[in-house]
Amino acid sequence: MITDQDHEQLCRHGLSPAQVDQQLSHFQNGVEPMKLVRACTVDDGIIRLLEDDQRRLDVEFEAVAATGRVSKFVPASGAASRMFQQLIDVYTNGDDADEDSKETVLEFQARLAEFAFASAVEACGGSL
Repeated sequence: MITDQDHEQLCRHGLSPAQVDQQLSHFQNGVEPMKLVRACTVDDGIIRLLEDDQRRLDVEFEAVAATGRVSKFVPASGAASRMFQQLIDVYTNGDDADEDSKETVLEFQARLAEFAFASAVEACGGSL
């Protein structure tokens, strides 16, 4: 299944054959769900950044992003389809869309600036 060329590439990435086998096993067999003890809260699993820290980290992020070193992982689990299902309903069905979907679109538009992709929407002319 894994060729010699694959092994060479994996070694360059610092992965041993045992690590690769373990990762493949996770894909094939899945992993046991974690047993949660309690919900995370600020100071118990969640760190609240102070304003100065936020500004400093924003500057650092922009500097790193400008070099092209930032990437993002987009899972293809269908979560995005479910997350935007009501928007798709209104886009597809217009006035015939479900009333809940229409209300969701209004809230989405009102809170668009809060989404991580807001700047990308603005770059496209601000229309969805």
